[in-house]
This record gives sequence, structure tokens and C-alpha cells, in this order.
Amino acid sequence: MTNRFSGLIDASNRFLGLALDLAKNRLELVSIELREETTFLLSMFIWGCLAVVLTLMTLVLVTFTVVFLLDASLRPIALIVATALYAFSATLILIVMKYKLKNRKPPFAATAAELAKDRQCLQDAPPH
Repeated sequence: MTNRFSGLIDASNRFLGLALDLAKNRLELVSIELREETTFLLSMFIWGCLAVVLTLMTLVLVTFTVVFLLDASLRPIALIVATALYAFSATLILIVMKYKLKNRKPPFAATAAELAKDRQCLQDAPPH
């Protein structure tokens, strides 16, 4: 009788050890993906700030162009060129941001995939 209980306790200890190792691995994966998400969000914040700065530069440059150009015949050309340059830059940055947001993997995809594999392994395991 004691031999059965010691075998059961040994099996329980092995199972608990494996479960803790599995949980540790999954938490490490979540930690890595959380760092990746933080890096991605920071880069999107920087791209967004750059777009805002260029948009503001567009407005400021248009105002200064109107005020400070001396030759009246050059006013329309300078306004068009300056406005087009900064508007194009801001539009290009927004297109890059949209592309990056659209084509990224869902957050924690690797963790979800590993958890699904774990669940499948546990379901497929033969009962003892």
C-alpha cells in the first residue's frame, strides 16, 4: 500500500515539475512578446510625432511664404512647391504607418500558438 502511494506521489511531483516548467516557458514567451509590443508602440509613436511635426511645418511654411516673399510673381510658385513638398512628406509617413499597422502580426500570436499546442498535446495524451 505504501509503495502505491509513493509511486503516486512521485508521479504527482513529476507532473507538478513539468507543469511549472511549462508555465515558466510560457511566461518567458509572454515577456518577450510584451517587449516586442512595447518597441512597436514606441516606433508608431515616433512615426506619429514625425507626421505631426511635418504637418505643422507645412502650416508654418505656408504662412511665412505668404508673408515674406518679396516678388509677387514668385509667390504662387513658392507656395505650391513648399506646400507640396511637406504635404507629400507627411502623406508618405502616414502611408508607411498604415502599412506597418495593417501588416503586423497580432499581439501575443506566438504565445497563443504555443498554448494551443499545449492544449492539443494534453488532449491527445493517452490516459493512464
